[in-house]
Parts: sequence; C-alpha cells; structure tokens
Amino acid sequence: MSELIDVSRTIVNQSNVLQELSASIKELKPELLDGLFCVSNQEAFAVAGEVRAGRLTSLNPLMVDSLSQAIKDVLRISESLEVEGLDENSLKSLDDLELPITELLDWIESYDRKASDWSYSLEDMRRPDFIGIFCMDCDAEIGGEENCPGCSNQ
Repeated sequence: MSELIDVSRTIVNQSNVLQELSASIKELKPELLDGLFCVSNQEAFAVAGEVRAGRLTSLNPLMVDSLSQAIKDVLRISESLEVEGLDENSLKSLDDLELPITELLDWIESYDRKASDWSYSLEDMRRPDFIGIFCMDCDAEIGGEENCPGCSNQ
C-alpha cells in the first residue's frame, strides 16, 4: 500500500485554485463541465473540494498527482507557463495567471473544441510540444484525417 502524503501548503494552494476555477466554470460556462478539460480532471476537482472542506488531511500519491496534473493543464492551456517563476508548485490563485477568468475559460473552451473536432487524445493534448496535425500543402489544421478537406491537392 502507498504511503499517504500530508496535505501541504502547495496542495492547499492547488486545491484553492481548482475550486476557484470549478466555481467559475459552473457559474460562467457550465457547458465546459462536459468537455475534455473538466472530465479528465474530474478527480482533481473532487480531491480539491475535499481538501478545501478539511475532510482530507492526507492524500495517496495518485491524488497528489491528479492535483498536480490539473494545475499543469491550467498552466499549459492558459499559456501561463511563460510567467516567470510560475509552475504547479507556486500557483496560489487564478490571479497569478495574469489573465481574466473569462479569457481562461475561453482557452479551456478552445482546448475542448480542438480535442473534440480533431479527436486528439488526452495524452497528445497534454504533451507540451503538441500543436496539432496540419496539412503540409496549405498548413490548415486537419486533425487525424489523411486528406485535407480544404486543400485542392487531395
């Protein structure tokens, strides 16, 4: 059995950020709850809620990884990895992202739409170097299709 990890300041901060984001999604764009971002981070949102409520004072390693991955997703999707000194261990609030919550939700919506439109896998979407699949002739994003639907060179 894995050893439990005591809830640290970093875990509390991550939980606060995820709860703040969850509340914003529910209030401003509840349709995002069915998208890839929310579905793939569902466990992290649940763990964050339990930590914030004080019902969890220690976590198994999978829960810690889930929180960390969700924060990494937020940083990657919001393109906030470029903010100096900001990472999954230092993010304390959505304000640290230096963008309005509505813009963050727009980024999440765009992420979900691309994943859905092009059937990109979660693993691909989480790779920091993944930018999609593009037509070599016209440079349009074509997802996983063999032929570009908008290119005359089919």
